[in-house]
Amino acid sequence: MTWKIIDGLNLIGRATVRKSDSDQYQVSKGIYYNNWLDANSGRNRFPNYAERNYTKNLSKNFTLYAEYKKTFGEKHDFGFMVGASHESADYDRFWAKRQDYDQQVSMPLNLGSSENQEASSQGNAWTINSVFSRLNYGFAGKYFIEATLRGDGSSRFASDARWGYFPGVSATWRISDESWMSSTGIFDDLKFRASWGETGNQSGIGYYDYISLIDISGSYYPFGSSTKGQMARQSNLVSNARTWETVATTNVGVDFAVLGDRLYGSFDYFWKTNRNMLIPVTYPSVLGIAAPRTNSGKLKIWGWEAVLGWRDVNSATL
Repeated sequence: MTWKIIDGLNLIGRATVRKSDSDQYQVSKGIYYNNWLDANSGRNRFPNYAERNYTKNLSKNFTLYAEYKKTFGEKHDFGFMVGASHESADYDRFWAKRQDYDQQVSMPLNLGSSENQEASSQGNAWTINSVFSRLNYGFAGKYFIEATLRGDGSSRFASDARWGYFPGVSATWRISDESWMSSTGIFDDLKFRASWGETGNQSGIGYYDYISLIDISGSYYPFGSSTKGQMARQSNLVSNARTWETVATTNVGVDFAVLGDRLYGSFDYFWKTNRNMLIPVTYPSVLGIAAPRTNSGKLKIWGWEAVLGWRDVNSATL
């Protein structure tokens, strides 16, 4: 949805909500089979049982931003954008089962035997809140500069390390529109580009890795002659300082077109640095538990990319 506030200034909003529920009730009835004298002679599919499986999923995605574009004095193109977004998902599941029903006409869970009954549940939820902005300026259709800044807060990190901020800047010079270049008649298009920016990454991080968890075992340890204590253990070590990976990318490139835009191409050289990569750290085996990945790594990548192509122009369509 778009609202025009004043000339050149628009407010844009988007909202998506998805909800799904599944409620399954399964019954397995025992079967009695008779002999030719119509007397009970056996049974099958016992113990009979009933189980219920309920699952619900809810996801939300909301975005709201303001965008302004204006041309001043025929040569100055100015624009900015600022906004915020929210994305979240919630999953919940419950499952229960009882067996050994005395009758099979109606088999709700509460009428089954409490012996060997089973019940379990599970769920997870995550949220990412973001703020973002962009400022751009162009002069005479030849010089362009753009700056961006965004912040992302993820529920997968502890509260003190939840937010990451990622700036970026880019510049372009369309040199083919310079009078001294266009007069040569060599290039139909020629522009130089340069950019630098940071992005965040949280891949591989669990929903609750920053919370120390206790696993409850199905086994019991005997205390005395009649008391059984359920066993439990710490399942993980946590790092409250763990936060977003930050990948900084620098790129320089050139685009060109000649021979009436038929022959075109581009060349880019780039290098990336992940200065706080999440990696596993080896600790002495006497630690006795798996240690979490921490922002202890550094990764550098560099390379180049070239594109060359040909396109025929159909004069009949001009």
